[in-house]
Amino acid sequence: MTKEEFKKILQRYETGVADDKERELIESWYDARYNDLILKGEKSIENPAETKARVLSAIEDSLDSFSIISRR
Repeated sequence: MTKEEFKKILQRYETGVADDKERELIESWYDARYNDLILKGEKSIENPAETKARVLSAIEDSLDSFSIISRR
């Protein structure tokens, strides 16, 4: 999967049209990035929508550092 393919899945997830496999993929990344942010000392935000936006942004920002994304 390329970075661009993953971004498309992320966009589908954010707009609510991702299928079950796509949701599972993003949610597994979401859990990992959320835990990373908390471990780095960032406080959890009371507003769930704001927390979700920050974590999804962190996923997109860190795509290059994850080995799941390979270049063709």
